[in-house]
Amino acid sequence: VGVVALAATLSEPYWRPWVAGQDPVEARVQLRLDEIKAENTATRAGLEQRIVTVESALERSRAPGQVLAAVNLRDAVNRGDAFASQLIIFRALSDGSAETEAMLAGIAGHAEIGIPSTRALGESFDDLAQQLYATQQRGSPSDTLPAAVSETVAQVTATAMRLRRLLEGPSGAAEGDPMRLARAEDSLRRADLAAVVTELEGLEDAELKALAQPWLVQAKARVAAVETTTELNAFIVAQAAMITPK
Repeated sequence: VGVVALAATLSEPYWRPWVAGQDPVEARVQLRLDEIKAENTATRAGLEQRIVTVESALERSRAPGQVLAAVNLRDAVNRGDAFASQLIIFRALSDGSAETEAMLAGIAGHAEIGIPSTRALGESFDDLAQQLYATQQRGSPSDTLPAAVSETVAQVTATAMRLRRLLEGPSGAAEGDPMRLARAEDSLRRADLAAVVTELEGLEDAELKALAQPWLVQAKARVAAVETTTELNAFIVAQAAMITPK
C-alpha cells in the first residue's frame, strides 16, 4: 500500500488533470511553465543579490581613494591654497551625484586661485576696518585743513574709535553704519565670519560699501568653504567607516 500511495503522489500532476477533465498534455505543459517560471525567479533573485554584493565590494574598494582625495581637497581649501587638481581628483573618484556637485558648488569657482583662509581674512579686515572708520571721519580738504592734515586727523580719530570699541564693545557706538562697523569687529573677534559679512552688507554709505566689497567677496567665499569642508568631513567619516574591518 505504501508503494502504491507513493506512486500515486508522484504521478499526481499527470493523473489529476485527467480526473478533473483537463487535457493531460496541456496540464503537463502548464506544469513545466510554472516550474520554469519558479526557476527563473530564483535565478533572478540570486543574480540581483550577487550584483548588490559586487557593487558593495566595488564601493568599499573605492573608499580609501575617496577618503584620501576628500582629505587633500579639504586641507587645501582650509589653507587657502589653489585646489584645482585636488577638486579634479575628488570628482573623478566620487559618484558624480547631484548631491556631491551641490556640496562642491560653493567652492568650485575658486579652485584656480583658492579662497583666503579665515586667518588671512582676519588680518586683511584689520586694514579694511581702519579704512572704513577713517572714511567716516574724513572731512573735505580746505585752505585751513589741507588734505594731508585731514587724512592724518581721520586716521588718528579712527584708531581712537577702534580702541574705544575694543574696550567698550559695540554698544557705545552711534546708530547706523558706526554701529554696524563696531558689531562687525566684535563678530570677527568671536570668529563669526558670517556675522561680519552680514554687518558689512548692511552698510548704508555707498563709499563704505564700495570699500568693503572686495573683502566681502572673499569672505563670502570662505563662509561657503566652511560649509563645504564641514560636509567633506562628514563624507570622510562615512567613507572611512566602509574601510574599517567589521
